[in-house]
Amino acid sequence: PVRPGDRVTATATVRKARPRRGIYVFETVCTRQDGTRVLEGEAVVRYRPEDES
Repeated sequence: PVRPGDRVTATATVRKARPRRGIYVFETVCTRQDGTRVLEGEAVVRYRPEDES
Protein backbone atom coordinates (compact mmCIF):
# COMPACT_ATOMS: atom_id res chain seq x y z
CA PRO A 1 0.00 0.00 0.00
CA VAL A 2 0.91 3.64 -0.41
CA ARG A 3 0.53 5.92 2.60
CA PRO A 4 0.41 9.72 2.96
CA GLY A 5 3.96 11.02 2.92
CA ASP A 6 5.34 8.18 0.78
CA ARG A 7 7.49 9.24 -2.14
CA VAL A 8 6.31 7.49 -5.32
CA THR A 9 8.31 7.43 -8.55
CA ALA A 10 6.63 6.70 -11.88
CA THR A 11 8.57 5.29 -14.82
CA ALA A 12 7.23 4.78 -18.33
CA THR A 13 9.10 2.85 -21.02
CA VAL A 14 8.04 2.85 -24.67
CA ARG A 15 7.31 -0.76 -25.68
CA LYS A 16 5.67 -0.18 -29.07
CA ALA A 17 5.61 2.84 -31.33
CA ARG A 18 3.58 3.49 -34.45
CA PRO A 19 4.15 7.21 -35.01
CA ARG A 20 2.44 7.33 -38.41
CA ARG A 21 -0.72 5.90 -36.86
CA GLY A 22 -0.37 8.01 -33.70
CA ILE A 23 -0.10 5.06 -31.31
CA TYR A 24 2.42 4.48 -28.51
CA VAL A 25 2.34 1.72 -25.89
CA PHE A 26 4.14 2.28 -22.58
CA GLU A 27 5.04 -0.10 -19.77
CA THR A 28 4.36 1.84 -16.57
CA VAL A 29 5.78 1.12 -13.11
CA CYS A 30 5.37 3.06 -9.86
CA THR A 31 7.67 2.37 -6.91
CA ARG A 32 7.78 3.58 -3.31
CA GLN A 33 10.89 5.15 -1.81
CA ASP A 34 12.03 1.72 -0.52
CA GLY A 35 11.92 0.25 -4.05
CA THR A 36 8.67 -1.70 -3.60
CA ARG A 37 6.54 -1.80 -6.75
CA VAL A 38 3.11 -0.44 -5.94
CA LEU A 39 1.64 -0.29 -9.44
CA GLU A 40 2.48 -1.71 -12.83
CA GLY A 41 0.60 -1.78 -16.07
CA GLU A 42 0.37 -0.71 -19.66
CA ALA A 43 -0.74 2.61 -21.10
CA VAL A 44 -1.84 3.10 -24.70
CA VAL A 45 -1.55 6.69 -25.91
CA ARG A 46 -3.23 7.81 -29.11
CA TYR A 47 -2.96 11.17 -30.78
CA ARG A 48 -3.73 12.62 -34.17
CA PRO A 49 -0.45 12.70 -36.11
CA GLU A 50 0.41 15.85 -38.02
CA ASP A 51 -0.16 15.71 -41.75
CA GLU A 52 2.99 14.89 -43.68
CA SER A 53 3.16 17.46 -46.47
